[in-house]
Amino acid sequence: MLLRIIYNRMTRAALCVGGSHRLSSALHKTVVAAGGEIRDTAEVVRIRLADQRAAGVVLQDGTEIDARAVVSTVDPKQTFLSFFSEKEIPADLVKRANQWQWEKITFFGVHAALKQAPQYRAADAGHDLQKAMITFLGLSSTEQLLDHLRQLENGRLPENPIGHATCTSLFDPISAFKGHYTGRWECLAPFDANWEAIQKDYAAACIKSWKSWAPNLEPLFTLSYPPSYIEKKIKNMVKGSFKHGDYTPLQMGYFRPSESCSQVFTPIDGLYVCGASTYPGGMILGGGGYIGANVIAEDFGVAKTWKEPEFVTSARQAGVIA
Repeated sequence: MLLRIIYNRMTRAALCVGGSHRLSSALHKTVVAAGGEIRDTAEVVRIRLADQRAAGVVLQDGTEIDARAVVSTVDPKQTFLSFFSEKEIPADLVKRANQWQWEKITFFGVHAALKQAPQYRAADAGHDLQKAMITFLGLSSTEQLLDHLRQLENGRLPENPIGHATCTSLFDPISAFKGHYTGRWECLAPFDANWEAIQKDYAAACIKSWKSWAPNLEPLFTLSYPPSYIEKKIKNMVKGSFKHGDYTPLQMGYFRPSESCSQVFTPIDGLYVCGASTYPGGMILGGGGYIGANVIAEDFGVAKTWKEPEFVTSARQAGVIA
């Protein structure tokens, strides 16, 4: 399955026109247009049970919302350990939620306002680098890559950042003022570091590494985005866990997030799980939500207002999926 995901990411790289917030805004508008209500600041603290069935949620301010079904897209630790008391749910769910592992490695990013688009040295050799959406920089051998990953796995911050860069405004011109450009650098980094103290220096090291391959790079302004910001901004990404849980053998496929919850429904009647911590995983695949929507609609006899994606139809016709 991982091979398919990697292949999909490499052949379907994309940017949201106007910035990634446009995706969430479009989803917001779709829900509202369909009669839904979104409460951005309503923090759920408990899922309420009635006759052993999920019957609604309780918010931080004490508000109770009744529901025929509760759908959780957050990680299993929050869903089963924070929203319930242990005596309310099966022991195996408590055990599997306690075993849930976060990624050891996350992302460090730098956003840059540029005078001109990066011009890579290797482009002089005839490579079509200037048209690439994503350019990986700093790797020269497999051993170097493995050593780099070993450092990260051991919680060490590499002195010489290896990452990838995108000049976003080449593909999305409205992301920059006319005559200027926007760029983004991203590299792997351990979560456990004193990011508040070192983020500016490490951002400078990243720009230096980028500039070694694109000598004309002259940022007018940079904004660093360390792993600690990921956790602060999105509660579901504990320790900067951008996949909402590590890809280990016992957290993939049939085991994601657990044996009894990998097909959207759970042992608790009326409670469903989907999102990045369920099959097929994170990285903005949309698969967990799509599968969840189909299962829930079928369970409640709700007419589907969406069509099967073309690539799913093609995979079905090719016999890749049933």
